[in-house]
Amino acid sequence: MSEKIKMVFVTQNAAPFRMRWLDELSKFIDITVYHLSDYDSTVNPKYLSYVPENIKIYTCYRKIFGRKFFKIKNILSEKADILVLDGYGFIAQIFLITYLRLCGIPFYMSVDGGIIPEKESGFKKFIKRFCLNGPSGFFSTSEITDKFIGHYLKKTVPFYRHYFSSVYSADINAVDGKDKVKYKIKLGLEDKFVVIAVGRFIPVKGFDILLRAAQKADNDICFVFVGGTPSEDYASLTKNIDPNNVKFIDFLSKEELKEYYFASDIFAIPSRSDVWGLVVGEAMSCGLPVLGSSNCVAAASMIKDGENGFIIGTEEPDDYLARIYELKNNPELLEKMSINNCEAIRKYTIDIAVLNDIKNIDEIMSMKNIEDRPDGKRNR
Repeated sequence: MSEKIKMVFVTQNAAPFRMRWLDELSKFIDITVYHLSDYDSTVNPKYLSYVPENIKIYTCYRKIFGRKFFKIKNILSEKADILVLDGYGFIAQIFLITYLRLCGIPFYMSVDGGIIPEKESGFKKFIKRFCLNGPSGFFSTSEITDKFIGHYLKKTVPFYRHYFSSVYSADINAVDGKDKVKYKIKLGLEDKFVVIAVGRFIPVKGFDILLRAAQKADNDICFVFVGGTPSEDYASLTKNIDPNNVKFIDFLSKEELKEYYFASDIFAIPSRSDVWGLVVGEAMSCGLPVLGSSNCVAAASMIKDGENGFIIGTEEPDDYLARIYELKNNPELLEKMSINNCEAIRKYTIDIAVLNDIKNIDEIMSMKNIEDRPDGKRNR
């Protein structure tokens, strides 16, 4: 790009993984972020420790009847070359989309993922159709996401592939067997075949499914859950399990979590519904085979069944256990999947995403220049 493009990115909150991507992208274009500072009550404050270095970032809202809404005039005063909205799932986002559509102001939308529901109320379908038929184009993470968006579209717009990630190429690093043993000893997991799951203890993450698998597992298999304190419902599932075979670990820093990845043999994500799942890429970058739910878009997009992991149906604890045994009893397959994941994740890193998004933005600006010319020819 010959000129520095100005992009405004509007999001519900300044999630660290997204700010890291925008920070890298801002080395090439001018980026301003507006957000509501609106976080789920279950999010650990330590998760929000990342401070952007390059992007300009503003908390931008006014409260109406106790709800946060964007200050739209502030956003539009930037006179951005490209306005990108991060999703459509919150009331403030829906209101902003409505305003932009009524005023005929063009914008693009970044969509992490989505699963077409088997059943859906007419109202929800109407809202999704209204929101998703507003953008001039989409930054979409995968073919699955494309199909989800397309399910609600009534017009033809361009899709730009955005490789959604929280890891850099430099983060890709699988330890060998000897080092893995050292990490196991350090973390009190020696002599265990370790299955790790990372996330919050909320029903949609499906940790209870994995705990039901743990109830039937041999004593040399340890299930490690990282990300919070389990509620009584989850804790009750461990009553008949040896306490050495199930461990609950609170929120960890990126460096601390990586040690647990290095000590583990398999990563599992039994989500009932997950629009993406950044932890899948993090585990892959550490060379872990992935056992992923078919309802986790990241797993379904990045895991080739039998090559770098297995895709498993939801609510299937016995299937998770069967795949765990298959990998535990087949070290060659385990090593093959580890190697394959270190290679597969190279496409899904922040630095690669940035290079691809530069091309995306260049293409958008080229089309915009053509549309802005009365003769339909490209500006130079």
